[in-house]
Amino acid sequence: WTCPSFPALSPPTGGCGAPPRLSFAELTEEHRNQTAFPVGKTVRYACRPGYSRHPTVPPALTCLSNHTWSEARAFCKRKQCRYPEAPKNGRVVVLTDLLFGSIVNYTCEEGHRLVGQSLRRCELFGADVAWSGDLPICQTVKCPLPPNITNGKLESNISDTFPYRASVSYSCNAGYSLAGNAFINCTALGTWSQPPPRCEEIRCVFPEVQGVKKATSGNTYRFGTNITLECDDGYMLEGISQIQCQEDFSWDPPVPACKLKVCSPPERLQYAELTESFSTMQSFPVGTTVTYVCRPGYMKIPGKSLDRTCGKDLRWSPTEEFCTARKCRHPGELENGIVHVTDLTFGSQANFSCHTGFRIHGSSEITCVVKNKAVDWDGVLPFCEPKMCDLFLGVPCEPPPSIANGYYTEVPEYVYQTTVTYRCNDAPRGEDPYSLVGTPSIFCTLDGDLNGVWSGPPPQCKG
Repeated sequence: WTCPSFPALSPPTGGCGAPPRLSFAELTEEHRNQTAFPVGKTVRYACRPGYSRHPTVPPALTCLSNHTWSEARAFCKRKQCRYPEAPKNGRVVVLTDLLFGSIVNYTCEEGHRLVGQSLRRCELFGADVAWSGDLPICQTVKCPLPPNITNGKLESNISDTFPYRASVSYSCNAGYSLAGNAFINCTALGTWSQPPPRCEEIRCVFPEVQGVKKATSGNTYRFGTNITLECDDGYMLEGISQIQCQEDFSWDPPVPACKLKVCSPPERLQYAELTESFSTMQSFPVGTTVTYVCRPGYMKIPGKSLDRTCGKDLRWSPTEEFCTARKCRHPGELENGIVHVTDLTFGSQANFSCHTGFRIHGSSEITCVVKNKAVDWDGVLPFCEPKMCDLFLGVPCEPPPSIANGYYTEVPEYVYQTTVTYRCNDAPRGEDPYSLVGTPSIFCTLDGDLNGVWSGPPPQCKG
C-alpha cells in the first residue's frame, strides 16, 4: 500500500527538490527546511501523532538519479484504540475498525434512551490514542402519570414512575360501562400505548319485540331501572313482564314474548262450510271474522248472519243455524197403494206400499237428494199392479221405442214387468242442456188380450 504524498518542488539541476509531504509522517528536524538535495541523498521521516513505526519498513526516502524521490512506502501505521466498552442495556457498533480516526456508534436496547453522544472517534490522547468523549449511558424509558378518566378510576397500584412495559388498568363507576381497552402500556417511546378508555353511562334500549306496546317514557333506560312490558291487543305475554337493565346493556330476566292470540279453527257445520278464502287459513287471530256458505241441499235463512268472529276469550262468537234444509216436492199419490212420507226436507225418504191384491212395480223407497243445485227425489213414483199368476212373467214386449237426443239402458230381454229408464244426451258445447219431459220410466205390462205392451209413451228430450 502506498501512502499519499505531496509533490516535491522542482529540483535544482543535478538533484531533487524538497521531499514529498506524507499524511502519516513528517521530515526529521534536520531536513525540514531544506529545499534541494543531491542525487543519492537519503532523508528520514518521523511518524506523525496517532501513528507508529512499521518495524519492517525503513522510514526514509532517497533522491534517485532521475531526480525523483524513491517510492514512499507505509512505514507508519495508524495506532489502534482499545475495544470500546458497551453501555449497560445498550451496545456499541464498530463501523469500520478501531484504528486512529475511526468511529463507533452506540445504541440502546428497546425501552431505553441514550444519554450522551451516540458517536465516538478514535483520537489523540497525549502520546497515545483513545475514544473521544465519555461513554454514553442507556436510561430506562419512563412514561408520565397515566391520565384520569371521568366516571372511572385506575385499578393498578399507582407509583411515581412508570417504566417501559409498565401496565395500568381502568374500571368504571357503578352505572357506567368501559368503552375501549381497559389496559394501557408504557411503550419504548415513553408514551402510553393508546388513549385511556371512556366510561359511558349504561343505558339499555327498549326491547323491540313484535306485539309489545311501545315505550311512552323514552327509548333508553339507566342501569338498574325496572320496566314492565305489556302486549298490544290481540297478543298475550309469555314470560316475566318486569325486566331490569343490566351492566352489559342486556335485560334480566330475558325479554318476554308477545304471542299472537289465535282461535282454533272454527268447527265443521253439517249444514254450512267456510267460503273458499277462509277454508285454507291456518291461523285465526283475535278479531278475525270468517264467512260461511250453505252446503248443497241447504239454503240461507233470511235475516241470519253467515259470519262468526274470533273473540278476545279465544272463542268463536255463538252461532245459531243460519241454513235450513231445502224441501222436495211431494212425490204424489200412489194408485192402489199408500205413500209413507213424514218429511220432505233434504235427506228424508218416502216409502211406498200396495193394497192387498196388488204388488209394487219399481222402487219401494226414494230419497230427497241434491240435483243441479236444487233438491229432488232420486227415483220415480212406482205403481201398484194386480197380482197375477207367474204364468205371465215371461210374456215379451217389443223393444222400447227410441227417443231423439236421448237413450235408455238396454237389457238382454224385455218381458212382463221389465222397466226401462230414459236419460238425455249431453248437449253440444255452447247450447242449453236437454231436459227430460214426461215420465222417465216405462214398464212392460199386459193389454186386454194379455199381450205384452209398454205402460205408456216414452219421454222426450227437449233443448
